[in-house]
Amino acid sequence: PAGLPAGDDPGGGVRLPGDPPPHRWRGGLAAAFALAKEQRKQFPRCGLLALNTALTLEGLAALAGVPLDTEDAQWVRALYRQAAESEDSAVAAQARAMLFSQALEAGAADQAEEWLQGLPPQPLYDKSSMQARLALARKDWAKAGEQWEGNLLHQIGQVQRTLLSLMDLAAQEG
Repeated sequence: PAGLPAGDDPGGGVRLPGDPPPHRWRGGLAAAFALAKEQRKQFPRCGLLALNTALTLEGLAALAGVPLDTEDAQWVRALYRQAAESEDSAVAAQARAMLFSQALEAGAADQAEEWLQGLPPQPLYDKSSMQARLALARKDWAKAGEQWEGNLLHQIGQVQRTLLSLMDLAAQEG
């Protein structure tokens, strides 16, 4: 469409018939990285900003179907490492989980184990279920229903991931 710089994705990451091939989106991704690097200069020590920047840039690349080049991938990893040292435990845990996944994908099991050891144990309570129970106690049926539905979808996702992992394991064992 007229008015968009060359290489930008007019479909918001969704490829539609007639859209340019993903390599044309590289220019938009490069612009996103340039903007992110410029914006990071304003708050260079903010772990939450580092985490959200890394997640956003990786998401843009995934939606565009374009792998990150080496320099961009290293910068994203550095953002995750910075976030992993955040004083905000939720930010640090999410960053460590992302670094764990990256290490596993790279075949670096020992490094993945180090990131795994840095994660906090799962809590012994389920805050989401507690929120649903509170909504029930307040007779807020709609909120309670939304919460329980969200819990169910999350659990279904966990079951699906577990089943896929078991299928992969069975295929590996032959």
